[in-house]
Amino acid sequence: IIIEPTGLGHPAKLIANLRGDHYQTVLDLKAIIVLVDARQLRNEKYTTHETFIDQLQMADILVASKMDAYTEEDAQLFYEYVSTLKPARSKLAMIEQGRLDPAWLELPGSTNISPVFADSHHHDDNHSHENEHKDCDHVSSWVQVEGRADGFVSSGWRMASSLYFNYQALHDWLVRVQGELSLDRIKAVLRTEQGWMGINMTDKDLAIQLLSKDEQAFPESKLEMIAMEGNQSVDFIDINQQLLDLNMLKERNESS
Repeated sequence: IIIEPTGLGHPAKLIANLRGDHYQTVLDLKAIIVLVDARQLRNEKYTTHETFIDQLQMADILVASKMDAYTEEDAQLFYEYVSTLKPARSKLAMIEQGRLDPAWLELPGSTNISPVFADSHHHDDNHSHENEHKDCDHVSSWVQVEGRADGFVSSGWRMASSLYFNYQALHDWLVRVQGELSLDRIKAVLRTEQGWMGINMTDKDLAIQLLSKDEQAFPESKLEMIAMEGNQSVDFIDINQQLLDLNMLKERNESS
């Protein structure tokens, strides 16, 4: 079982739960693998953030991903940064194109690593906003949920598979959003008229790919955005309306 928690999550509580009495007879927790973009180690927004610090602190294996995008200074900064972690990590590595060695999944986890900010983790209850398309046979065809945790805000969308976007219009919108808004992350799988679009965006990178042309490949579209709390450029209500305007359901109904 591979467990990938949210990027906003403080790892200490999850690790403690998995190593607790309830799971003692059914789980053998292996090494904690943490991916970091070494380019962000220049950004105090991350390096002074308690959750970011503890995510690196709790790692057994610390991996700098996106190595192909690094300068020599980025790589040097990664090794300089991790050298300050105590105790020393069992393994350090840099990878590109997500090529993580599967053998690392079997390495044992350490039990002597403690978080620096164990009591800092907090989150507010999520606030749900539901928007229904009248022409769709799903009652909850369009659901938006906003959350807040550890100095970040997030918004997630679930959209019925009967709703879809124009591939090029959605692509152009994402490029504009990355340039205009200070978003930390977008992850999504969205249905378009060409097929299912996969999206993985940070403030530095935007990866868009066509995942499948099969209409039934995924049960629904999903999208999540994350930004720093207090970011004045991000208005999830406005973004929700932009997504509604991009959706092609109305256009399809008018032409039928």
